[in-house]
Amino acid sequence: MPPEHSEAHRSSILGAILGAILAVLASPLRFVRWLTEWLTWWTASLQRRITLLLLLTVALLSALATRTSRMDLRYDAAASERAEDAETSYLPPPLALEALSLGRPAFVADMVFIRANLYFIGHLFTDRIFKWLDLYVETMLALDESNPRVYEWASQAVKYGQLISNDVLERSNHYAEQGIERFPDAWQLYFDIGFNYYLEWKVDSPAERDRMREKALPYFSVAAALPGSELDPNFVTELYLQESDVEMALFHAYLRYWEANEREKAALRERITAYESQAASERLEATEARWKDEFPYVPFSLFALLGPDHDLRVPTSWADPSAVVAAQAPTVPDAPPVEVP
Repeated sequence: MPPEHSEAHRSSILGAILGAILAVLASPLRFVRWLTEWLTWWTASLQRRITLLLLLTVALLSALATRTSRMDLRYDAAASERAEDAETSYLPPPLALEALSLGRPAFVADMVFIRANLYFIGHLFTDRIFKWLDLYVETMLALDESNPRVYEWASQAVKYGQLISNDVLERSNHYAEQGIERFPDAWQLYFDIGFNYYLEWKVDSPAERDRMREKALPYFSVAAALPGSELDPNFVTELYLQESDVEMALFHAYLRYWEANEREKAALRERITAYESQAASERLEATEARWKDEFPYVPFSLFALLGPDHDLRVPTSWADPSAVVAAQAPTVPDAPPVEVP
């Protein structure tokens, strides 16, 4: 590079550096000049001075309010943590609640149920630790043990929002078993126990898995057989087919067929065709068609005792009640014995 070019290059670099330094030094002066012009404009008249004062007051109050709100939130959070630690002190013992109920313990139990739901939801979206759930359930049951929804809710609530271990499942089954003792016809409680054993239970070996599934099947069987059950009969039928128990599978297929919807009936007929015979499936369809054609206004359990098929079924002796009942009873496959552990 020629000497004159090198000198020009150094001069340009030095000029750029000096320009940057002067800009930094002059920026406060420019800000002061701008601030002076700004204040001069705002203080030129009384109306502008009043407006400026109001704007500054609003800005100051807004800043103070924001800071105060943030401090209040911190204090509220700290207070709520202390309240959560001491929340059991706000739930009196059952004897005190029963005395205060004025002869209406069921009403107080419903109020505790509402409070228990609020407690559950509050922890479900925070720490998911339900330390005092048992206390709420025990209090509700001590006041009123005739509410089936409490047992169903407790059996489900202990499993939500946390890691499901076998200890948690045992607590769930405990509440369901308490409900079964009080409400033996509540099919949901049997289903909960069977579901816990069959699908949720943590097993260490294939043998233990088979043992727990075998333990769950009777609960599913009872849940499907109880009046008013909403359990899909195909579910229970398929479980028994997987265990190679065709007899129990067909029993449940026939048992709930007349209460199933059209989709469930079609699936049941397919299983009956596959594991019994096509003729048996066709007999079901023919019987259903005759039921809907002749006596659609009566339930099938009553229809099975009506119609021309039973006109010639005269008992051999009217003096023997058992013979009369045997002659008039419809032909239904016997149910294999089911024992609930």
